[in-house]
Formats: sequence, structure tokens, C-alpha cells
Amino acid sequence: MAWLVQGVLHLVFHAGHLDGYDTVDKVGLIVSLITVPSLALVALWAGRAEHSAHP
Repeated sequence: MAWLVQGVLHLVFHAGHLDGYDTVDKVGLIVSLITVPSLALVALWAGRAEHSAHP
């Protein structure tokens, strides 16, 4: 859960501070920063699915 919170906050911070970057850098930065919260959601989902499969 902490990984998800940190990733989202990091993404929001950088999304609000993209002024010094060109378009390609902006896209690359945002895509790479979306990776962390996405992986956190996958990990949470996988853990939940495994937990519910083994009561």
C-alpha cells in the first residue's frame, strides 16, 4: 500500500512540474512514473486474489 501511495504522490508532484521539459521528455517521465503505482496495484490485486483463494 505504501508503494502505491508513494508512487501516486510522486507522479502527481512531477505531473505538476513539467515546465522545463519538451514533449518527448514529458511523455517519457509520466509513462515511467505511472509504472510504479501500476505495479503496486498489480501486487495488491495478486495478493488479494491469492489470499481469497486460500481461506
